[in-house]
Amino acid sequence: MASSVVTVIKEQHRELDKLVKQVEAEKGDVAATLQKIYDLLKPHQEAEEDFVYPTIKKVEPDTDEEVKDGTAEHDHLEGLLTELLNQEPGGPGFDGAVAAFAAELRHHVEEEEADLLPELQENMSRPDLEAMGERFLKATTGG
Repeated sequence: MASSVVTVIKEQHRELDKLVKQVEAEKGDVAATLQKIYDLLKPHQEAEEDFVYPTIKKVEPDTDEEVKDGTAEHDHLEGLLTELLNQEPGGPGFDGAVAAFAAELRHHVEEEEADLLPELQENMSRPDLEAMGERFLKATTGG
């Protein structure tokens, strides 16, 4: 059985959080973990902006401001992550940059899961949620 787009997005959020915690704890190859975060986050954000956010606005027009905020947060997260990828792990300012990225990511995830994803859950049929989940997986993982 296919997963709902809401489930797929939340699972990717949990994976991102797990990777961020590894960076915060300086476990393993921090630079490689940051690259994994980028490789998951970039297509995740693109898929949300390409078809998840427009669908949310269509099923609930009152979410326009939240969707704009979500898109702005995506841009901010990408900038923070690019900055991290260009720094030396453990170098000057690195821990602060990690803390800023982690806080912004967690804030974004919390808002998205509390304010936006429930709109899909409440306003779309199970088959439509599953079809979108499949599309989201293809867009983000190629699978």
